Amino acid sequence: MRYFGIDGCKLGWFFVQINSDHSYQIGVMTSIYEIIERARPDDIILLDIPIGLRDSGSEERLCDKEARRLLKPKRGSSVFPAPCRPSLYEDNYSAASQTNFEKTGRRLSQQSWAISAKIREVDEFMVKKGSSVRFREMHPEVCFRSLNDNSPLDFAKKKKPGFDERMTLLRSYYENSDSVVKQAMEKFLRKEVARDDILDALVGAITAMVPLMTVPDSPEYDERGLPMEIVYAECHLSPRSCPVRFRRR
Repeated sequence: MRYFGIDGCKLGWFFVQINSDHSYQIGVMTSIYEIIERARPDDIILLDIPIGLRDSGSEERLCDKEARRLLKPKRGSSVFPAPCRPSLYEDNYSAASQTNFEKTGRRLSQQSWAISAKIREVDEFMVKKGSSVRFREMHPEVCFRSLNDNSPLDFAKKKKPGFDERMTLLRSYYENSDSVVKQAMEKFLRKEVARDDILDALVGAITAMVPLMTVPDSPEYDERGLPMEIVYAECHLSPRSCPVRFRRR
């Protein structure tokens, strides 16, 4: 079994793969469909992108509302409402925001529009190929919170204090964390793979190694039968209390 964390980046999709012997690989997929060639049926794959979307209706996804509640007051703003499915097929932000308003009563955030092509790519993949490769949605800040003894982190990850805070936490669970980040930063330019892309994929891979919980406890399903859930580590963790620490062998 292998454990994947995947995050969108300028080049496509940056991934961290942790193997059963705790070795790792990193890389970039230009299309999410490339995961079919890499993943096995029993692999656990956590993806930082909304999975399961409403076609219409004013009710926000429960997983987003619950994730935001868990991260308040420090990191709650990092969870923004997922777009409705029809808005993903518009050609520009203005049209997409208008469609989202007509379908849900909410304008589309700039953050949602910025990743709308990737949301659409994954949504179409899940309908066409989801039976062969199962992604589960994660939100990095929810993952970091669960690894941090259920406490949201203090600093924004794009700033040095936030980067250092997250690296300290990650290396306490997975000894190769510094090597993963160093190799990724040497292999890719920051305009190709940002530092926070690396952190987010790595926390996803580490989280995938732990038994998972979901928000909400009983996920909703969208009109296409996709679960609307966000997963995180079950352990109610601190590094000392976690039943598994991922040390190099």
